[in-house]
Amino acid sequence: MIRFIDLKGQMYFSKQYKTDPCFAFYDTIVDRFMNFCDSEIWDTWEEFQEAYRQTSPCGLKGIERYKRLIPNDYFNGVNDDGI
Repeated sequence: MIRFIDLKGQMYFSKQYKTDPCFAFYDTIVDRFMNFCDSEIWDTWEEFQEAYRQTSPCGLKGIERYKRLIPNDYFNGVNDDGI
């Protein structure tokens, strides 16, 4: 089973990035983080989408499976100040 992992405030030490989105996907079957295009964490959906597209032999086919795991409001509320 694949799980969405919210890493907000966990990956950056600067106060500016405290609430900026940062996320990963964890595969509980193989007990490791998902890796696409040599990355295990992403800051935006678009960044993840590009990594997925470059890694997947089927392009973007199947990406909706991951998108459904992200809470609807996950990327809301982030402004230029990271607040």
